Amino acid sequence: MEPENVSVNKRKTTEDESSAKFPEPDKRQKNSDDAYEQYWAKWRKQEHEQIESIKNEGKNKDEDKEKIDENSEKKELEEIQKILQNALAIKDQGNEKFKNKDYNEAIKKYNEAIDAAPQGLFKRHLKEEYEKFKLSIINNLTLTFVRAEYWEYAKMQSEEGLKLFPNNPKLKYYLGASLCQLGEYDKAIKVLKQAKNLEPNNKDVTKKLEDAIKAKNDYDAEMRKMFGGKLEVKPEQEIKAPEVKPKQWNWTKVITVVAAAALVGGIAVAAYKKSKG
Repeated sequence: MEPENVSVNKRKTTEDESSAKFPEPDKRQKNSDDAYEQYWAKWRKQEHEQIESIKNEGKNKDEDKEKIDENSEKKELEEIQKILQNALAIKDQGNEKFKNKDYNEAIKKYNEAIDAAPQGLFKRHLKEEYEKFKLSIINNLTLTFVRAEYWEYAKMQSEEGLKLFPNNPKLKYYLGASLCQLGEYDKAIKVLKQAKNLEPNNKDVTKKLEDAIKAKNDYDAEMRKMFGGKLEVKPEQEIKAPEVKPKQWNWTKVITVVAAAALVGGIAVAAYKKSKG
């Protein structure tokens, strides 16, 4: 008998290992029952080998897929790390501009850093790192508006930031300072008291709160003088600030400021100073 090729194992077999072949009718003898038993035993063996081969093939495919998925996951993480590192490098450039008091360029760099790291990329990887990056950008951008005396922008940016980080003392301080400069004394005092509750030992917050209270009292006194003492306003006193409930914030609403902001902010500041003078 010629050896047969066994497709399952991809090798030639001996006569004993050859594929099961049903005994021919004309060769039946007394031991035909034994022949049939051997046939079915060999058939069951081959069927078992085929089933195991299919299982092993599927297992190998699953293992290969896991390796591919693992490699893809690792590659994706590396790419996201590069994106975040690039965004942080741009933020550092903004910090240098800020130190040199080049506030308009610092604003541009901070907004460039925001665009360099889209939030959607960090849904599965580096969430905590991205949150820290986002908070630092919001704080830096708001502080830059304050230092540049772009009070309206500082107010809007800090309000947007507080929707995402409702108990951040820096943002509350920046918002209170902006409101005070815009003459919104009641709101400024309320926010600054909240900031003081969060950081009782912060001297800057305490000083700004005292300034806001004094400014409000001076304003009320001026109003009473203008209206012949008929305007009844009680001097501001220290009270415990109410708690602030967290709000949801859409990061895409971050204030994007371009070079034109410098002109608009400069005009606003000049007008404000002129009115005070």
